[in-house]
Amino acid sequence: MSVLGSSQHKAIESIETFLGQHLIRAYSLPTDAARSDTTSFSVYHQLSEDDSQGEKTSTALLQFGYSKDRRPDLLQYRQMLATLDPMGMPLVSATLPGNGADDPVYVPTWKRLAEIIGHTDFLFLADSKASSWSNRGQIDRDGGIYCFPVAMSGHRPKLLRDWVFHPPTAVEDIFLPTQETTEAPVGEGFEIHAGSLWLDPKNQQWHRWE
Repeated sequence: MSVLGSSQHKAIESIETFLGQHLIRAYSLPTDAARSDTTSFSVYHQLSEDDSQGEKTSTALLQFGYSKDRRPDLLQYRQMLATLDPMGMPLVSATLPGNGADDPVYVPTWKRLAEIIGHTDFLFLADSKASSWSNRGQIDRDGGIYCFPVAMSGHRPKLLRDWVFHPPTAVEDIFLPTQETTEAPVGEGFEIHAGSLWLDPKNQQWHRWE
């Protein structure tokens, strides 16, 4: 099993773009939000002679990688799916090698979504693997809007714990958009504006955003 050639890949992208744009127009679908996620699938597949000798090629889909199934002994591939929220209509999909990282997939996926939807003024939702400085910087620079949970690594867990016990800004009630004003809030929270800075390695230009 190998990755599709460039001509086949472009053909699939063209079909996805045409079908997605047609369905959005035909049914007047809301384009306020879209989400993307990637997962892995383990397979009981015998190693080829080349693989068993350690001669793996970069184009092979079935590879050993970080296993979400807790089966590092099995080969796997990854699947990416991006959908239009809230209905969950698929717009973009890709089958990826099993030994790759997920975070580089999100910006190309966002660009494909923007092409299909027809604008960048939609909320792009994804998990913490999408929240790298590079991903957030590129999406914001190109006019996108994102909502990603940050990865709980480094100093962030302690920082968030300190903020919860000692809120740095005023605590406000949280209401759902569909709630009546007489209903009880669903929770409490506070907001912090944190500045971000990213250096584009291609042109060495800095991008600053909040």
